[in-house]
Amino acid sequence: MKILLTITAVLALGLGSCSGETADDTSESQASHTLGAMGMTVVHLHDTIARCGCAIEEVGECGNYVQIDGSFVELTNSKKLGLGEMAWCGQDGVRVQTAGELSDGGYVAAELTPID
Repeated sequence: MKILLTITAVLALGLGSCSGETADDTSESQASHTLGAMGMTVVHLHDTIARCGCAIEEVGECGNYVQIDGSFVELTNSKKLGLGEMAWCGQDGVRVQTAGELSDGGYVAAELTPID
């Protein structure tokens, strides 16, 4: 619950400081912002890839990962999102939309939705 409240507050603050980009602006598919005083990195990915760790050379074993800033990061709250430990095993990668935060070397998603 605390994470969802934090995400909601951060997203509300972000809307107040809009830089004039529109929802149709796809030149940058992802943006991350560090909130210095809070010490967390909030990530809103409009379109990224989710993949099983067994298909990622650096990982080599099953698990759920999302691509952030060119690197795959473990999705640490898969069960809360209703995903099994190998949600994307055997697939080359699944396009997803997600919002969440980087925390303790992993990614905590507030929402994660596959894109057809």
